[in-house]
Parts: sequence; structure tokens; C-alpha cells
Amino acid sequence: MQYVPFGDLGFNISRLGFGMMRLPKVTLPDGSTALDEARATAMAERLELSGLYDSHPYDLSGGETQRLAIGKLLLRDANVLLLDEPTKGLDAYAKLQLANMLKGLCKEGAAILAVTHDVDFAAQYA
Repeated sequence: MQYVPFGDLGFNISRLGFGMMRLPKVTLPDGSTALDEARATAMAERLELSGLYDSHPYDLSGGETQRLAIGKLLLRDANVLLLDEPTKGLDAYAKLQLANMLKGLCKEGAAILAVTHDVDFAAQYA
């Protein structure tokens, strides 16, 4: 189970890049582990954040920050997601992206609990 409070993302204060997050590790043939930067890059592209690698976290818009938090959560491969105000700061396009992503996760067997004041989003996608 993973929980990300969307107001506190636990950023490293230097650079944004997904490489700064706790990336999933992969086991290499020699038995050592490495950060799975390919997955992080794919997630950044999926969330349309790949152009922001060199940005400081505090320079992101509210919607970009939300998408980064969601990406950070999804990279942890949790099967239970607790989302606190996941649509805060998102425009209509980003909300649709989020809804499609959450639907896909549900189809893959994830359980999702979202707390939101966005009644329209909840009614449409519950």
C-alpha cells in the first residue's frame, strides 16, 4: 500500500528529474542492483513531464506537481493506492489522463481510495 499526500512530495531539493525519486531497483545479471531509469523516463513521458528534468520542484505548476506525485506513486508498484485530493490543480485534460490511468490500474487489480472535493470527477469516474 502506498500513500502520497499531494501537498508534501518529499522532494530532494536539487533537481526535479525522476532520477531523484526512490526509483524501483532492478537486479542485474551479476546480482547487483541499479535504479530503473528507463521506467522513470517512461513514466515522465507518460505524464508529459519529460521536458522538466532540469526544473526545480518549486518551479512546477500545481498540475505538474500533482502529476509528479502520481508518477512517483505509480513507480512504486503498489496494489493499494490512497489518493488525497488527486485532482487538485489539474486542468480538464490532466483530469482525463488521471482518470484513464486510474481505470487502467483498477483493471490490473489495484484498489484505489481517493479523497476529493471534486464531486464531478468522483461522480464521473467512481
